[in-house]
Amino acid sequence: MLDTDLCWCGSNKAYKDCHKQFDEHLNSIKLKAFKGQKRPPRNIIKNEKDIEGIRKSGIINNGALDLIASKICAGMDTETINLLAHNYIVEHGGIPACLNYEGYPKSICVSINNVVCHGIPSRDIVLKDGDIVNVDVTTILDGYYADASRMFMIGNVSDKARKLVEVTKECMEIGIKAIKPWGFVGDIGAVVEHHAHKHGYSVVEDLVRMNIISEEEAMTHPIRNHITRAMGTDEMVIVDIFREKLKPQDKILMATDGLTGYVLDDKIKELLKKDEDLDVVTKNLINFANEVSGKDNTSVILIQKS
Repeated sequence: MLDTDLCWCGSNKAYKDCHKQFDEHLNSIKLKAFKGQKRPPRNIIKNEKDIEGIRKSGIINNGALDLIASKICAGMDTETINLLAHNYIVEHGGIPACLNYEGYPKSICVSINNVVCHGIPSRDIVLKDGDIVNVDVTTILDGYYADASRMFMIGNVSDKARKLVEVTKECMEIGIKAIKPWGFVGDIGAVVEHHAHKHGYSVVEDLVRMNIISEEEAMTHPIRNHITRAMGTDEMVIVDIFREKLKPQDKILMATDGLTGYVLDDKIKELLKKDEDLDVVTKNLINFANEVSGKDNTSVILIQKS
């Protein structure tokens, strides 16, 4: 692209006065593919008009949350919260993004206590003293999206619930501080995860262990593939240690989430129990994962005690 050409971002400025320096810096960065680092596609880079559009949408979105904050209380049903947000957004020229998205029937999500996310508002769900509530609002204005959620503590909440809300807010604030030009999205997640774990909190896999969500729910959870422990992320990594006395013909399976993220444990056990050559069983596991999804790389190692 020539210096005098209009910039690719749509700003109508000359390339040299807009994103030339940006492109030169981006091309100079040596990315580490094995860490998942990659250059952002141009279609996600925003110009000044885009940023202003998102800001205006955010003003309406935050206004809806401010209104809810002033009204929410014990005895209020979650459909009333939904209507407060819906009417505010529409009256200010916006569109509730959640409404009718892939069939979703409401304008916002309201999740209470152990509901991890995407709770559907209803006249039958009434807030009680001691509840902690997440209200998730997304607004579209002139084609620009703004998305935010807030946690509310209803009345007299337990110390345990209050700590969860407070630490979660701290995680958000720490994550915001980690945002910087030319940083990586993973850097944000890493500091958030570190702070959460330091206070004894964890994410989806542990929610399954605690029976807060089901295995089926975990497989479609928004952060199901979030890595919480890995070599090189912290000075000390907590390792799970299991002691099992193996019997002859017992099998040990090691696999990536290309298998475990899409195939239920019961199905994996069914395939492992088949009295077949290990190579055949391994191929069957990979083939089944590809048939179910095929969206991720699948690596499988299977060994058997003689």
